Amino acid sequence: MVVAMLYAIPGGDLPVVEVWDLLSFDKFAHFGVFALLALFLSVGLKRQVSFPILNRRALRSSALFCLIYGGLLEALQGILFEDRVSDWFDFAANALGVLFGLVIFRLLYGKEAI
Repeated sequence: MVVAMLYAIPGGDLPVVEVWDLLSFDKFAHFGVFALLALFLSVGLKRQVSFPILNRRALRSSALFCLIYGGLLEALQGILFEDRVSDWFDFAANALGVLFGLVIFRLLYGKEAI
């Protein structure tokens, strides 16, 4: 929910970023938010016991959910939110953040993470 709320911030309230500036604060923010989302979701799925299949497939389930969620939010951002546009580079930063979060999860949980 917090991630969706961050997407809803009006574009006029955000700093202006040049197109060539792919290493901007905005991209790092996308990367960091989705890294944390993927990590926390993976840990939560791994620790829950109500749905054994999600426990066994925490890494894959988190990756799938986070990538779909990031893509959907990016698409809706250009449609629903004031002064915002969809950006493939933002989605790429989201995806890289998901990958990073899953790598951290794998480092924390080792072979039992798969």
